Formats: sequence, C-alpha cells, structure tokens
Amino acid sequence: FFRPAVVNLLSPSMDENELQALYQWVDDIALSRPKHNIARDFSDGVMMAELVKHFFPKLIDLHNYSSAQSVAQKIYNWNTLEMKAFRKLNFVVSKKDIEEVATCVPGAVEKVLSDFKKKVSQIQHKKMHEQQKLHQARAVKGPGPAAFDRDGGGYAASP
Repeated sequence: FFRPAVVNLLSPSMDENELQALYQWVDDIALSRPKHNIARDFSDGVMMAELVKHFFPKLIDLHNYSSAQSVAQKIYNWNTLEMKAFRKLNFVVSKKDIEEVATCVPGAVEKVLSDFKKKVSQIQHKKMHEQQKLHQARAVKGPGPAAFDRDGGGYAASP
C-alpha cells in the first residue's frame, strides 16, 4: 500500500508503528485487486467486504458489492456492508465515517480498519475462550459413553 509520509496528520489517534502494523495486517490478506492507495482502494467498500469475508466467510456474498466511482454507489456498498455484516458483528461504523471513507478523507479508512481489526481480535478471543471452556467442561465430565470398554469394565484407550 501507499503509506502516507505524514502519518500523524492522517490519523492522530495512531502512532506510526500502529499504522505500519495496520497496513501489514491488511497486506497479509489476499484481496482481489492490487493494493496501491489504501484510501482509494477501500473507498468503494469492495475490499472491505473481502476483508470481512476473509474473517467471517458466511456473512458476505461478494456479488452484492460492485466497484464504484460515484460517491453514491460507494456509500451504497458501505451501507450494504453495515446492514448485512457489521450489524451481525456488533461493529458500528458511523454515517460520517462511511462518508469520509467514500470520499477518501485522509485517515478515515485507517480508523475504520483499526476498529475492525480490534473487533476481529475481540471476536477471535471470545471464540477461543468459549472453546477452552467447552474443552475444560468435557475434560471434567470425562469421555462419553462411547469410550466405555464393555469387555473390561473400564475406559478404552483413545484411538
């Protein structure tokens, strides 16, 4: 991605290291279009839809999002994302943020991407915690009846 030289002017809430980590996070995900300028690349919502699909494949049908040049179509794509995916993730992007991303306001997409990255991390952490609790509950409960060795009256070795 094109990485702006004056990062603090673009996104005062993030320092340069945080911005570089964010750009790397996005760069590590395979997207359908070449990455050139992050503000323009994400302005129509298509690459954001691909990013959401990468982490939550069941939430996104990419055919609902088309490349756009007009601000109205870009906002339409972002609103579609909001209705079809963001709400299900409890991820909020304000109308102001959508308008700023669609019009390539410097720093706007970085804010949205940073917030989305945090949301992904929260959801992944919650899912991992729930899986650990489930695993612990199974360990305390012991193996199910299928593991009982009827011949010896004990538990059979795991396959």
